[in-house]
Amino acid sequence: MKMSRDQRFYWTEPFAFAKARARAAAPGNRLLLVIVLAGLLALALVAADPPTSSRDLALVALFAVTPALLISYPGMWLFSRIPNSVLVAADRIVVGREVTPFAQVQSAIVGTTRIGGMEHRIFTFRTKDGREHLYGIGRKVKAEQLATFLHQVGIREPQA
Repeated sequence: MKMSRDQRFYWTEPFAFAKARARAAAPGNRLLLVIVLAGLLALALVAADPPTSSRDLALVALFAVTPALLISYPGMWLFSRIPNSVLVAADRIVVGREVTPFAQVQSAIVGTTRIGGMEHRIFTFRTKDGREHLYGIGRKVKAEQLATFLHQVGIREPQA
């Protein structure tokens, strides 16, 4: 476990957890991305060369939807499976570029969950503005020590 004198926990999510979380995610995000990309591509094509017939309009639709599908589906599949690196420092939680000060954390849970028929160790927390975060815990981090640390800094489990 990586831990320094200032009580820091750092880990990368297990790949199996990132993969299971990606499989469990709803496909609505992909559909939204396809629609937005296709719309933007269609606008660019129409602005570059306005269609003069229904055949031209059909080609614009084809040339907008095809790249949108080719970009969004493999892209979402790939990027949703990349494990996050998580840092729990003395006064904040950092994941990628997102920094959440402990003062903004309403509650947190260190435990296990079952996703896709497999049990995973997790760290989840809710911020005071209602956002929920879920991360897998790497093998190098002892869940009990992380839970104890969060309790010591004043972050409690949610009330039932």
